[in-house]
Amino acid sequence: MSTKDKVLFALNPSVYLITKGAEKAVEKIQGMSESPVFELQIETARQELLSQMAQAQARVAQELAIATRINTAETVEIEEFYDTSGKGGLSATINEGAITSWRYR
Repeated sequence: MSTKDKVLFALNPSVYLITKGAEKAVEKIQGMSESPVFELQIETARQELLSQMAQAQARVAQELAIATRINTAETVEIEEFYDTSGKGGLSATINEGAITSWRYR
């Protein structure tokens, strides 16, 4: 710590610390390259993928729980519900030897 810094700190410690913090922040920003932004983009994509995987695992666990309840129940009643709003759709995708279709509302 230089003599100037010691005097400034003795006169007003709060202003001295705020000034030093601002100087360090400016130095850090000036020294940054595009690499941290790229790393953040990669981390964002990774977190989104993890979130999608967790959602899929939760759906599978839910279906397994339903299947277990059905398997262990003495009687099973199945109710079918029909959408009477008339809204919905059907989509299909055809790729080299595979056909995928799904219904949405």
